Amino acid sequence: MYCKRCGSYLDERASQCPVCGEAVYREDNGYANTQAINGSAQPEWQQMPCVNSEPLQTERPVKVTEWMLTMIISGIPIINIIMLFVWAFGSRVPTSKRNWARAILIFWAITVALYIVAFILFMVLAGQSHSTAEVWHR
Repeated sequence: MYCKRCGSYLDERASQCPVCGEAVYREDNGYANTQAINGSAQPEWQQMPCVNSEPLQTERPVKVTEWMLTMIISGIPIINIIMLFVWAFGSRVPTSKRNWARAILIFWAITVALYIVAFILFMVLAGQSHSTAEVWHR
C-alpha cells in the first residue's frame, strides 16, 4: 500500500502515513486510501503533491566503445594519469566511470606506498648485512 498524499510505502496495519502523517482508512474492498486529518476526503486534484515528485535522475550508461577507448587511454603513459584525474574529479563524467577512476587512483596510491616501504626495508636490510659482512672479514 502507498500513501495517496505523498506516495510513501504504508505498512498494512498503519493508521497514518509515517512520512506525511496523513490518516489512512480502508474501504470495503481492502484498498487503502488516505483522507485529510480533519476527516473530510480531498479530491485527488486538491491533494498535496508527492514529496518525492522529482523525476529520478538516471544517467546514461557508459557504452562498450567508450569503455574500450577508456582502457586504451589508460595504457598510454603520463596521459593515463592525467585522464584518471579528469575522470575521477570531473563534473560531467558518469558516476560509474568516476568511481572506476577513483578506485584505480586509490589502487595506484596503495601500490606506490607499498613499493616505497619495500624499498626502505630493502635498503635498511642491505645496510645491515653490509655492516655485518665487514665485521666477519676482520
